[in-house]
Amino acid sequence: MSGRTDQPRRSRTLRWVRRLVGQSLFAVAVVVGVLLIVELLRIRGLAPLEAWHLRTPAHEFRAAMAKPRGAPFTFADYLALEDRLFTELERYLVDAGELDGRSRYLRYVRGGSGDPATFDPNWNRTITLSPPAAADGVPPRRGALLLHGLTDAPYSMRSIAEQLSGAGALAVCLRLPGHGTVPAGLLDVTVEDWMAATAIAWEHLRSALGPDAPIDLVGYSNGGAVGTLFTLERIAAGEAPPERLILLSPAIGITGFARASNWHRAISWVPLYFKSRWLAVEPEFDPFKYNSFPKNAGAQSWALSQRIDRHLDAAVRSGAIERMPPVLTFQSVVDATVLVGALVTRLYDRLPMNGSELVLVDVNSSSRLDGFYREPQLPLEPLLASSELNYTVVVIGNAAPSSMQITARIHPARSSDVIEVPLAVAWPDDVFSLAHVSVPFPPDDPLYGSRPIADDRHRLGLGNLALRGERQVLTVSATEMLRLRHNPFHRFMLERMLAPAAARGGG
Repeated sequence: MSGRTDQPRRSRTLRWVRRLVGQSLFAVAVVVGVLLIVELLRIRGLAPLEAWHLRTPAHEFRAAMAKPRGAPFTFADYLALEDRLFTELERYLVDAGELDGRSRYLRYVRGGSGDPATFDPNWNRTITLSPPAAADGVPPRRGALLLHGLTDAPYSMRSIAEQLSGAGALAVCLRLPGHGTVPAGLLDVTVEDWMAATAIAWEHLRSALGPDAPIDLVGYSNGGAVGTLFTLERIAAGEAPPERLILLSPAIGITGFARASNWHRAISWVPLYFKSRWLAVEPEFDPFKYNSFPKNAGAQSWALSQRIDRHLDAAVRSGAIERMPPVLTFQSVVDATVLVGALVTRLYDRLPMNGSELVLVDVNSSSRLDGFYREPQLPLEPLLASSELNYTVVVIGNAAPSSMQITARIHPARSSDVIEVPLAVAWPDDVFSLAHVSVPFPPDDPLYGSRPIADDRHRLGLGNLALRGERQVLTVSATEMLRLRHNPFHRFMLERMLAPAAARGGG
């Protein structure tokens, strides 16, 4: 009797499970359908794809090339491959007479004012700067490896490289794979490609300088994350790290939305969804930075930040963090690209007492827009009040609420003191904060600076454009055009880089 009683019960349970599975699958199908419709509407609003969005260069470096197969892949090999890569760019260029409605300022107009090949040198390529004494046969005694940011080029490291070279360093500004050519170069680039290229440039510097020469590693934004991971990997392997790690707006933490950036791979093979590989498609008028942004670039940057987190955790557990070199970072308290708080919690709060320093630029509290600000991403007063930090904190900001003059508040490591140092600089009248993209560039930068360009080629000065008119007319983002492109405190930043720790007050 019990067997007959159990049979209907099992049947009811089975029907309930089938109904639940069916309802769940239907709900999933509805959600997926809605997401596909939303994505289709989004990509229909993107600009048409050009050749520089569609074709990935064939001669780009890949990490697999550096794996031992007989002779090792050297820095000379990297430069030779880069030569072939830049020769390949000819296929992407259009002639000035064939613009077909495009702007004459596009970087892919052959011989145009935005053509990077008309700059001397072309700072989209790997550039090496030797110290002045090298011309007299004096070998350099120190080196610097400089890594640019995502969608960026070695041009962003130009000013810093020139200063370090002038101070006696052999400076290598590495072009990271996927950059400096066409935006499509970032469609399939990987973290492994960036790391392998960095290792090749590092070994080149080490070979050129000798085994004991100090080498600084300088990284901006995503390049700062690459440099941080490279340093942590060397520590984990028991190899000598850089003498110093210098970071500018480093991408130590980025939004978690980047984690799902590459979901488009499931649908981008469908012609209707081909453009889903792109987050933004913009006119390419900047000779040294892509304006368009492929989703893979964000996904790789997120993966890079996660690898840094895991290496930091492992270094703290093993005690290897004690071998971390001093870290010197320059960061605005407001940043639309990276998570500022993560810089403190994920990196600096894990560092040993080794002379590290965090330089933060506050917003302009005397701006005419005072009272219109959102809350800063990183509260400053707790940092300045703590006597338990293993690093020095420097805050650059208004000397007084009513003053545009700037002061540096220096809070040494493991101290309760705050030393105020007046700086011979003031906020520009029309600037209310730094921007992520502005940190590496001086005010007199010929492309991104605040002064008009005196150039008979009529180049587009991206740092001083003041466009006025009706909204929704331009094909470029008004928000991007308003973004600050240079750093009013660039000179102070360079002085902190070049000064010894004792002179900085960091101990």
